[in-house]
Amino acid sequence: MKPDFRSVAIGDPASIRPAAERLKSIAQELAGLRVYTSIDLARSEPMVDANDKIIATDIFGWEKTLEKRWSKWTFGYDSAVYQVCRCENRPFWFNESLGIQGLVNRDHLRSIKFAGYEKEWEIKASIIIPVHLPFSQIGLASFSCMDNCRDDLSEEYQQYSVILQQLSLTFVSDYYSLLHHPIACTGGVILTAREVECLQWIGRGKTDKQTAAVMRCQVPTVRFHLHNAASKLGVGNRTEAVARAAQLGFLPGVDTYKRGWFADAAACG
Repeated sequence: MKPDFRSVAIGDPASIRPAAERLKSIAQELAGLRVYTSIDLARSEPMVDANDKIIATDIFGWEKTLEKRWSKWTFGYDSAVYQVCRCENRPFWFNESLGIQGLVNRDHLRSIKFAGYEKEWEIKASIIIPVHLPFSQIGLASFSCMDNCRDDLSEEYQQYSVILQQLSLTFVSDYYSLLHHPIACTGGVILTAREVECLQWIGRGKTDKQTAAVMRCQVPTVRFHLHNAASKLGVGNRTEAVARAAQLGFLPGVDTYKRGWFADAAACG
């Protein structure tokens, strides 16, 4: 079976429901799987159709009691699944006894435990598709057994993870684009190299004085660049400027810092 990925695309509010219904039917036809989707791991608000019907319960068939558990506000902070999705953008599957499966390098995930997951969420095993969206937002799609009798999804993962990933990316990304536009900043933001460098150092916890020492300039110059960057990014202060710049990809990730960018930083304290 080769599903038509366009059938789960969302172009307007009216197409949310048919796209969700098609995603549900494809998952069932492929391997008897049931789907759950989330647009934002940091928020408990469920995805809905054009009539505000909750997709998880009204279309995907989850019990309302279980939907409440998925949507409790603390779930996004302590869920083992969500912890993995924040670190990975590749599909994986898991069960309580084996933990994470399907990822080649799992060393950075060894501390994440799934103990008690099956009892609390009534799910024996799931294939998880992390969906990393613009502005640092993270969603997901979960595919578990309809009858909840199987705790080994290794075969389904091997056969269908790529297809499920493409379907999930289309459905969740389109929903995000349609209904969850982030706060708009001025279009076509262009920061200078000095503005970015100032934001990088402030984001790493340096003071204006320390940043000036690293950049070999005066403190007023640092503040000038920070003010200009904040104005361009459409925010009111340096803290917001650092956050927005990171969302837009102006700042290097943590691995870059580990490799020792700006080697003279150590000398500046």
